[in-house]
Amino acid sequence: MDAQRVFEELHTLEKPVPRPLPLPTEQQIAQAESRLGVTFPPSFRVFELEHSNINAGDIEPLVVTAHGPINIVEAVESAWNECGVPRTLLPFAAGDGGYFCFDLGSKGEEKSVVQWTHESAGITDRWDDFATWIKSYWIGELSY
Repeated sequence: MDAQRVFEELHTLEKPVPRPLPLPTEQQIAQAESRLGVTFPPSFRVFELEHSNINAGDIEPLVVTAHGPINIVEAVESAWNECGVPRTLLPFAAGDGGYFCFDLGSKGEEKSVVQWTHESAGITDRWDDFATWIKSYWIGELSY
């Protein structure tokens, strides 16, 4: 799936906010990756650099430039250390009683996306990649 087209489609559903978050720099993303000991999938890196200040629906992506609960470093460390999310999963958004995560054990640069819930303490759903998750879950949720 073409991630750039999916990002553009998501922007058509965006609600304006008075003060959107600033977009991160490459250096800020590299610092977040280093602190977490991971490499973000390429499509998520582009999302962070160019689209992470989007406001569309109830999904709040975890972002590099945010402070507090949606800061990706703080949220991921909390998910790993306090919520029991396995370190083989990299949360990128919170919602529906858990986290949406990249499965770091999946093959290729573009990792599959899973939903991990507190209730089951496990994976409850899976998507092929980040763009597919945005199209079917995030945009799909906004279409109802």
